[in-house]
Amino acid sequence: MTSTKGVTGHLTVAALALFAVTAVAETPASQLGKWRLNTGKSDQGKNPNPVVEAVLDVTADDGKTLRFTLVENLKDGSKLSYKWDGAYDGVIRPAADFYSVGYEHVPGGWRDSWEMTAGQAKGLKGSDVCKLSPDGQQQICRGGLAGSPPSYTLIYDKALN
Repeated sequence: MTSTKGVTGHLTVAALALFAVTAVAETPASQLGKWRLNTGKSDQGKNPNPVVEAVLDVTADDGKTLRFTLVENLKDGSKLSYKWDGAYDGVIRPAADFYSVGYEHVPGGWRDSWEMTAGQAKGLKGSDVCKLSPDGQQQICRGGLAGSPPSYTLIYDKALN
């Protein structure tokens, strides 16, 4: 005769372990703080007008909503500014007069899906998947155009101020 007590006990332990792992995995990584693009470690791919300096200032990130300002200085001397204030729901919303983006959580980080809405790049779509380094001091984002493998890697360092 086989006892079900041992099986039930093992299933309970396994269920508790799975719950603990799931609870940890569901805790979203936070981008809160000020970040600077590390141009020396980043690979901007074939961008003809790469970013030479960027500051990402995340003023709110509670895992449900995100608020930030990103200012980029480009090689040609132009400056781009983006603002985002919205939910982590994947819904694409305007972030600038030429750019829309949506954010959602993925295992170990977040994904943004974007679309250029004006200018020479109008109609281009893509996405980035970002994760924090184990020490929380870098954001590593790999992305590219929709339907293509990642073509760039952007690394942001956490700023002290």
